[in-house]
Amino acid sequence: MAPVDQGLDRDFVRFFEQLPADVPSILVVGTLDTKADDIAFLADAIAGLGGHPVLLDSSVTPGVFESKYPLIARADVARGAGTTIEAIGELPRGEAVDAMRAGVKTVAERFVAAGRAHGGICLGGAGAHLAGPAFQALPLGFP
Repeated sequence: MAPVDQGLDRDFVRFFEQLPADVPSILVVGTLDTKADDIAFLADAIAGLGGHPVLLDSSVTPGVFESKYPLIARADVARGAGTTIEAIGELPRGEAVDAMRAGVKTVAERFVAAGRAHGGICLGGAGAHLAGPAFQALPLGFP
């Protein structure tokens, strides 16, 4: 496993260091404001198969979501785009999605570069639209 990039902010470093090294971590991307039940079902299935789901909330409106699984909050994703979730929430829908897409890409790349992700999946139409560019930017062959 690669060392955590010290260029990451402290919250990300702490987050990565808390993940178990001996269990595959799967990044689960989706809009938890509208697809929470579906994402929880998918996360439970991943855990049931021996994986360690890590949820990435790509919702474009302000809010907080609680989960029994590790969660990268929408506010952290927005920060990855160089802004705040409040600022994104004020944008017209298309611009908000564009901004959050940049954050999803940044966070996913950090997660993989830190050697803490062993796979990724997204759920939902907006989730797929937000995660597609992030997954395309990952190394060829990343599952």
